[in-house]
Amino acid sequence: MADDAPAATLSLADLDGRVFASVRVDGHELVDDTRIRLGFKGEELSADAGCNHLFGTVAVDDDTLIASDMGGTEMGCPDGRNEQDAWVTEFLGSGPAAVLDGDTLTLTQGDVVIEMVEQDVPDAPTGDPDQPTSN
Repeated sequence: MADDAPAATLSLADLDGRVFASVRVDGHELVDDTRIRLGFKGEELSADAGCNHLFGTVAVDDDTLIASDMGGTEMGCPDGRNEQDAWVTEFLGSGPAAVLDGDTLTLTQGDVVIEMVEQDVPDAPTGDPDQPTSN
């Protein structure tokens, strides 16, 4: 493929089953010792920005991420973390441009750029959760 060839259009299938965590945020300062995590499962979106568990539905249209019906838990968190949850929810709902390059997902809206890298997600444990296990 030539370097000037257009990149493939992003689809929801490209994100399905993947989890990404922020490694760089330009245009907005995150609360100290926090990062943004996004998980994709079919049309379900989960997000964590350091306080509550956020969730909603997601679609991709013409390389635009469209998050809707966002909700979340309602824990009271100190040090601006509640406000950060609200900001992340608003950002995701604003229709940021989304580019996936290998294991890096970049979301851009206005002056804000969030660069995220895919995270390894351990398999769910198997067996009876009430029984002890040994290695």
